[in-house]
Amino acid sequence: MKKRVLVILALFTLVFSSVVSAKTVKLWYGWTGQEKEAMLGILAKYEQVSGNKVDALMVPFDALQGKFQTMAPQGQGPDVIVGPADWIGTFKIQNLLAPIDGFASESTLKGFIPTVLGACKYENKLYGLPESYKVVALIYNKDLIPNPPKTTEEMIKIGKELTNEDESQYGLVYDKGNYYYHMGWIGGFGGKILDKNNNPTFDSKAQIEAAKFVASLSEDPQKIMPEEVDYNVMMTLFNDGLAGMIINGPWAIGDLVESGVNFGVTRIPMVNQTGLWPAPALGPEVMMMSAYSKDKKNGYDLIKFLTSADSQAEMSKVGHLPSRSEVYEYRTVKNSSVYQYIKGFKSQAEVGTPMPTAPEMNAAVWANGATMLSQVLSGDATAEEAAKDVQEKAMESVKELRQK
Repeated sequence: MKKRVLVILALFTLVFSSVVSAKTVKLWYGWTGQEKEAMLGILAKYEQVSGNKVDALMVPFDALQGKFQTMAPQGQGPDVIVGPADWIGTFKIQNLLAPIDGFASESTLKGFIPTVLGACKYENKLYGLPESYKVVALIYNKDLIPNPPKTTEEMIKIGKELTNEDESQYGLVYDKGNYYYHMGWIGGFGGKILDKNNNPTFDSKAQIEAAKFVASLSEDPQKIMPEEVDYNVMMTLFNDGLAGMIINGPWAIGDLVESGVNFGVTRIPMVNQTGLWPAPALGPEVMMMSAYSKDKKNGYDLIKFLTSADSQAEMSKVGHLPSRSEVYEYRTVKNSSVYQYIKGFKSQAEVGTPMPTAPEMNAAVWANGATMLSQVLSGDATAEEAAKDVQEKAMESVKELRQK
């Protein structure tokens, strides 16, 4: 009897100690639909393996950044937040993030695509690990263009052969007034979005030449794009077989597959004038650790699990581009219906540039970049005039930011 009591006490102690040692890690994210369901499946595996619990809260993406900025300092935020890399700089200057350099081992970091991992750094410190990344590339209709162009001269030649304005058919269509889609051309002309001091570069030669080039694609003698175009027009024309090429990202794969168009994904063509590949911004989805987390060890363990190769292989099924090179060699990934597309985006990522994480991006770049493109594409100003105008405005915004 005494022996039996001792056994029961031992079992009780074991169960009680495991319950006490179990931790709850708070995670905030903005994914919905298939992305949300895939991640919840991964979180269930994490709970099973670690013994910890995850309190996962879906916050509508448009409200996620602001909610974190408000709630984290009050001690009511998450341990880990999932968001785009360009939030890092803003969060850092607000003292909302904790660097993870002390947690992440070299063996963990070496598996990531270097340019993607680099986009998770600010002032040489690592503020998260990339779960996946977004980048735009050239998407082409294989029935209209069996062999995609490798250079801009080839792109224009093929585009002119396909363009028939009477039939509303064009060689190339994309949201050309959106600065995000435009950024790759700046790299193709040898430029950067910010200089080494994080100042905008709108008045640089590369920015001016890139704007001129894009404007020329809607003008004779090399007109291959419509004068007025936005994202919805682009997708409609491509899905209807009226656009030979578009510039878009992995978020469009589902709609494109559903449309039935026979399409491929490849690099945006090399710029003949410079011999450089366009370098669109790599925008990782980053698992970031709150500076206010009271359990950073388990917070990092969750980050590590969610960004592991196996987890990324699962998320690739819903169109996420793996940020770890080895995942592209997984049999399950290679055999997936979207492999040919994510491989094309990976090729583009190899010549892409990390999305700047500096707060100057939100303060001075996005709105002014859109203004510059609007002025040039509408003909309201020359590229030089627009560049001078927006550079002055951008530097005023930078000055205000740095005085705070």
